[in-house]
Amino acid sequence: MNKNKKRRINGKISALITVVTLIIIILPSNQLIADSSFSDTLSEAVLSDPSCLVSSSYSDTDEYGNRQAALLSGLGTMNATDGDSFVLLSTGIAGSYPATSDAENPGSERGSWFKGGQYPRNSWFNQIYDRSTLSMDLIVPDDMNYLYYDMQFFSTEYPEYVGTYYNDKFTVTVDSPSKGQSSYVTDVNNGHFVLDSHFLTGTGFDIFSQEGDPDQVDMVDTTPRTPGADAGATALHTEGGHPVSPNEQVTITFEIQDVYDNQFDSTAFIDNIMFAKYARPVLETSKKVEDITGGEVEINDTLEYTITISNTGVIDQPNDANTNELEDFIPENTEYIQDSATTTSGEISYSSSEEKIIWNGDIPADTSIAITFKVKITDQPSNNVISNQADVYWDKNNDGENEELLQTNWANISIYGTSPVSVTETFADDDVGNSANETYNGNEWFTTLKDEGGSCNFEVSDAFEFDTNNSFKTKVRKDSDPLYWYYYPENLGSSDISAWEIWFYCGNVSKESKDSDLILEFQDDATDIIAKISIEYDHISNNLLGWAPKLMVGVGEYQLNSIYSGGYLFNGWYHLRIEQNETEGTDYILSQANQDSTKVTITDQSFAGLNRIYWSSTDDAIICPMFFWDDHIIELSS
Repeated sequence: MNKNKKRRINGKISALITVVTLIIIILPSNQLIADSSFSDTLSEAVLSDPSCLVSSSYSDTDEYGNRQAALLSGLGTMNATDGDSFVLLSTGIAGSYPATSDAENPGSERGSWFKGGQYPRNSWFNQIYDRSTLSMDLIVPDDMNYLYYDMQFFSTEYPEYVGTYYNDKFTVTVDSPSKGQSSYVTDVNNGHFVLDSHFLTGTGFDIFSQEGDPDQVDMVDTTPRTPGADAGATALHTEGGHPVSPNEQVTITFEIQDVYDNQFDSTAFIDNIMFAKYARPVLETSKKVEDITGGEVEINDTLEYTITISNTGVIDQPNDANTNELEDFIPENTEYIQDSATTTSGEISYSSSEEKIIWNGDIPADTSIAITFKVKITDQPSNNVISNQADVYWDKNNDGENEELLQTNWANISIYGTSPVSVTETFADDDVGNSANETYNGNEWFTTLKDEGGSCNFEVSDAFEFDTNNSFKTKVRKDSDPLYWYYYPENLGSSDISAWEIWFYCGNVSKESKDSDLILEFQDDATDIIAKISIEYDHISNNLLGWAPKLMVGVGEYQLNSIYSGGYLFNGWYHLRIEQNETEGTDYILSQANQDSTKVTITDQSFAGLNRIYWSSTDDAIICPMFFWDDHIIELSS
């Protein structure tokens, strides 16, 4: 897991002395200071009471601006906890989506780096690690004795570099004239990571290894894979309890920094900086599940759940006699194993009428409690996944009542089962302008290429759709690079695809498009053509859009047959289905919305073995015909 690359520096001693001297003169500081208006804007956005602000400063290692900080109103699962905005500090470009080099999707998870280069530990001058620092001088209001803030730490160093010297960290320091200095630190090695990429949608940290294994330097994208999650985060929670005194001026400093190299970006979420009269507990939770039976997860196996609740605050979380501290409903398709619930402290019980685990007790400051229980799998879930999440109630404002809800991460486990009968790609969860991908139960069954030539389109689009958001847009020319849709029925536990169907939109074109027929060749893994459709254009009038498409189907090079009894496919959505019939022939069925369908059967031709579709055109048209494809379904044989 060594990310270092050896570099050589050659030269004469005199040249080195000159270089070092120049470095000392030219680089007196390894940070760039922003103007106070920028730091004040950041500070005022996250202070619960901006009138407390006396002054502020911001610095980072970005030589071309202050891109390592961002003021946002939302980003994926991130939302303000007080007011309508929050601040991100980053070792890369704050708010970058995704958090890869140049924000490419797919892209390298190495991310962005700034002053000091990719490997600053190899430089001759002082090591310069990417960092971003926001500092505020604040006046403590009357009767206020503690300082708190809401935070969340994200890192692409997780999970592969946990336990190494690549240990990005986020530090909060409070300097109080009366109470001294107090600090809070979370980093890759010691951070309480309860969320991985699956739960960070839209944050930029929802990245997944394309190889399905995060234990290396990867090309990543935002297509969910199990395994493959290649980033993580702590829970969003209130932190602090820094002691201060009323009416004094204190300084709070937030800093995030790369450690040992400038690669693999990390980000800190900051909001709701507030003073409190009394100290309060600070809770974090996590949950995990394990199949203790071993082998494939199957019906009748035993699952063991472990919930951890940590109080990182400076005072105890007391037991509220009127409200449970934890409630956890037994997941569907399982049953509780009698007397299996245990706890390291407090009292635990099982309510058979409500089918839930209940825990009550104190959580002393700077301690954790662990709760475990077991269930037996009784039925097959419809989506083959057993999911469970616990609710933790706690006293955030120190008034003696548990008014705050904190939920654990989802503890999910996939159960071995039969293949789905069919799967659907709606393109709704794919990134606009990129290729498409679809999974079922974490298994990838469909991918597409993306045209990189710039002269045509072969990509997800948000301009037009049949039902759900997004569709797949195609404008294909004869000179296009090879363009494919790929299928992996084996990842669904099936040996074959028995039917293929889709909605598509097409319409009339001008004479500049008239010879540009679109051809789809359905191929097996030996690249033999098992089905074929061609959308061809005929001249039907002298109008500007006087060329209309018709759909031809068949196999081989020239065995195409007209299919649509309605004639030409004028502007509108059409539904096409290709399926294997009982006599080893292939049926092509075409219909328009709310219209009767037309079927053509090609005998003595098997549709079995679909592996890919090759898209091509017969012409390099001046105006290339545009098609949209949506709500795509494949049906599977057993």
